[in-house]
Amino acid sequence: MYLQEDQWRRLEPLLLGKKGDPGLHGHNNRLFVEAVLWQARNQRRWSDLPSYLGNWNAAYKRFGRWYVCGFWHQLLEKLRGDPELRAVIEKIANYGDQRIKRTLLRAAQKNRRENFNQRAWQAGNEGNSLSRAGDANLHWLSLVSDSGKL
Repeated sequence: MYLQEDQWRRLEPLLLGKKGDPGLHGHNNRLFVEAVLWQARNQRRWSDLPSYLGNWNAAYKRFGRWYVCGFWHQLLEKLRGDPELRAVIEKIANYGDQRIKRTLLRAAQKNRRENFNQRAWQAGNEGNSLSRAGDANLHWLSLVSDSGKL
């Protein structure tokens, strides 16, 4: 496991989803944190998460929810006085930052690609009317007519 027992004792009270918190609580916060640490260190697909670390999809979604609400960075602030544990959580926060940058980059690339394709299509069809498009198919008639003339 990635967390030592003394690290876990210091971290556990700071996490969301413990018994007594409003709303749902996590079934096993330590297993979840261990799963996220595995993911942050190995940088693999979430579906490659070993089964002994729990359900990969649940960990993936929970990690995303905690990242979007800023919890990992809030936790870093709370751990200012504990450099050892802060270094562990910093790996998770940095992993989340990398993932969001990659996601935003892919979305921007997709948007640029779609805009380019749309502009290229519009440029290629500029000035075409329905009659011109219809005339473009007349060459097929010359292939089937006997004289080749219409």
